[in-house]
Amino acid sequence: MAGPFEASAGDWRMWHDSNIEQELRSIFGEGRDAPFYIYGDPAYSGAYGVLGAYTRVGGRTLLRDEKVFNIIMAQVRITIEQLFGNVLVIWGFSGHKY
Repeated sequence: MAGPFEASAGDWRMWHDSNIEQELRSIFGEGRDAPFYIYGDPAYSGAYGVLGAYTRVGGRTLLRDEKVFNIIMAQVRITIEQLFGNVLVIWGFSGHKY
């Protein structure tokens, strides 16, 4: 865990300042490709150890397995977002907008 960070800092600034990439490298190893991944927001695509949804590139349609992966991970992400919402309901003072 790292922070707190001001919301205006932006995703990449928080990524950089938190040293999370170095933490992931120490956990996953220093190789070029991570053996494990964290499912992340498209803002972090291309970052070490972060995997996001598959997208169509150059007009290529997604493979069946890629579509299934996106559906499953979208369901998980919705659940996580709802849990974040519950935190704000229970501890409203922790929400930046409040």
